[in-house]
Amino acid sequence: SSKPSHRKKAIQGLCRLGGNEAISLIVGALKDVDGHVRSEAAESLGRLRAPETVEPLIVATNDGFMGSSAMHALAVFDDERSAKHLLNIRLCVLRNIG
Repeated sequence: SSKPSHRKKAIQGLCRLGGNEAISLIVGALKDVDGHVRSEAAESLGRLRAPETVEPLIVATNDGFMGSSAMHALAVFDDERSAKHLLNIRLCVLRNIG
């Protein structure tokens, strides 16, 4: 759809469905042109907690619009990669303010 609100609703529906195909489509939405759609995708991936989404979410933390959504999503994973990435972000922030 050309409407971001429709794409967000589609992501929400895919999240409710779950499964590999839904996850793949939601990961693809991390590259949507609309920041709100990208944020919805990141939040949905956090709800799904599929380990294969950790790497795309790590990349998504660099997105100025949805970076915080991606970080929140990563925080729910019990995964060494997400923990290391979030720790590195925290250390960078502390260096910049300290």
